[in-house]
Amino acid sequence: MVMKEGDPMRKKLKLIIPMLLLIIVFILLLKYHSNKIVFTAEEKAFIKNHPEIALAPDPNFAPIEFFNDEGIFNGISSDYVQWINDNTELNIVIKTYDSWDQIIQAIKSKKIDMLSGVVPTEEREKFLNFSEAFIELPTVIITRKNFIDFQMTDIENMSLAVVDSYFTDDFLSEKYPNKNIVKVKTVLDGIKLVSFGQVDAYVESLGAISYYLEESGISNIKVAGEFEESSSYHFAVRDDYEILISILNKAIEKIPENEKADIFRKWVTLYPESTIINQELFITILIITGILVLISILSFTWNYTLKKEVARKASIIEKLNKNEKRKLKKIVKEKTEELEQTNKELLVAERIALVGRLVSGVAHEVNTPLGVAITAATHLKNKNSKLNQKLVDGTLTKYDLELYISSVEETTDILNLNLEKAGALIKNFKKIAVNQNIDEKTDFNLSEHIDSTILSLNYKLKKTNCNIQVICPKNINIYSHPGFFSQILTNFIMNSINHGFVKDKGNITIVAKIVDEKLLLEYSDDGSGIEEQHLDKIFEPFFTTTRNKGGSGLGLNIVYNIVTSKLKGTIDVSSSIGKGVKFSIQIPIEQSK
Repeated sequence: MVMKEGDPMRKKLKLIIPMLLLIIVFILLLKYHSNKIVFTAEEKAFIKNHPEIALAPDPNFAPIEFFNDEGIFNGISSDYVQWINDNTELNIVIKTYDSWDQIIQAIKSKKIDMLSGVVPTEEREKFLNFSEAFIELPTVIITRKNFIDFQMTDIENMSLAVVDSYFTDDFLSEKYPNKNIVKVKTVLDGIKLVSFGQVDAYVESLGAISYYLEESGISNIKVAGEFEESSSYHFAVRDDYEILISILNKAIEKIPENEKADIFRKWVTLYPESTIINQELFITILIITGILVLISILSFTWNYTLKKEVARKASIIEKLNKNEKRKLKKIVKEKTEELEQTNKELLVAERIALVGRLVSGVAHEVNTPLGVAITAATHLKNKNSKLNQKLVDGTLTKYDLELYISSVEETTDILNLNLEKAGALIKNFKKIAVNQNIDEKTDFNLSEHIDSTILSLNYKLKKTNCNIQVICPKNINIYSHPGFFSQILTNFIMNSINHGFVKDKGNITIVAKIVDEKLLLEYSDDGSGIEEQHLDKIFEPFFTTTRNKGGSGLGLNIVYNIVTSKLKGTIDVSSSIGKGVKFSIQIPIEQSK
């Protein structure tokens, strides 16, 4: 089916397609020149005369900068340094030191040339020049969760810890000059002092706090307050390399905003994703628009020829005899059976994928309580060693024993709490996973099953600010397919998180009740909603408005097939833009046998 020579549409395409290609090439050239960094002759001479610039990162200041277990430079600063190396002729090489104090001494003595992830202070400005900031984070104070009614004025009467020689050390020493502050070597050391009650509070940037709390699994800590002074992080260079500051500032300015946002989201998990609209995104949209226009023209041409071919085929079909029509019906039947088989395979694939996500989520969830339990056990072992040493030395007092008993009680509480949490997660995983792989009907409690399904998605939910309310009587016991109910709820919840909520924030309500021997299941959220023109299409296979974000268009189609074909029920949807969505499912149900 091709257009004939001389067809008017073909002549138009010969003119339009080259023009569209020229527009796309022009846009790409514009994008290239807008991102080019222009250096002065003096800056170029500096780069040429300094083939290597030595940088020493802080080895223990995640997520700003740190060395991983393999000794590789990681963190926000690392990604910025990598971009600068890739997009300029600078060759920044990494030097390693054991502590921040050693790094400060090294740059003072000119053994290294620059630092990354540094907060300017009056003292540091005496021997360092600073670039523009490349990231800014709040400065917060953390306490144990049982520290009630904290006020920022309470700091005067609290024992505080900070990392020695960090920005927070200078900042607190200036703000509270008469206060005795405990100095630690690393951020994790400070968090542990608070966790085990050895100091009242620890002061650090929110990014470092969030990273080490998640990595260590310590769960008895809370962010109690925030200082007005934030932590802005800069590159810092030795005081005789002032021209290097100009080079770094130009590089920082040219880093695309979307790449800066990607680096931020990669390392700082407490912040919701934001929408970045910038020149690069605008140019990308123009390119995509040009491609879509080209596709639309080709699609129009295809539809034009297709309509002509359909009309021709229709004319032929009308002339078929009864025997040929019978053959056509047979073909239609075979294709229908193939589609039904494909639908069954899709349901199986979705179930396998759900179990896979469940395994991944449970592994992540179990790691946290087990990590806390290991930390607590190590602490208990250290306490035992110290007590035993005092007993051997004959210096053990009643006060020492009372302190030891108090510490043991608290530590064992932490151990029990986290081991019970891990056991509950594994038990819930076993229950859900078994249900996902059983097609047969079985007796189950609906309220417990809904709670278990939500718990299995906790690895996703804890990264969001979603609130889920379940309204379901505890005495609803039914005889049905528990795996299908898990699939339905999982698809609904993931749709709300991925497509419904702006900045991962919203409320979900799940209502279940028995009405006239039918189960009424209502799911609603207060997200962005669905446009009215799309409501009649959302259950169609492959229909999605977010294909450019990875949407497949199969999730709600699978839900529809489960409800109508497998559970013999009905499903309705209502929604409007900005007011969320509501799904109403009615299923004929058998009471538990």
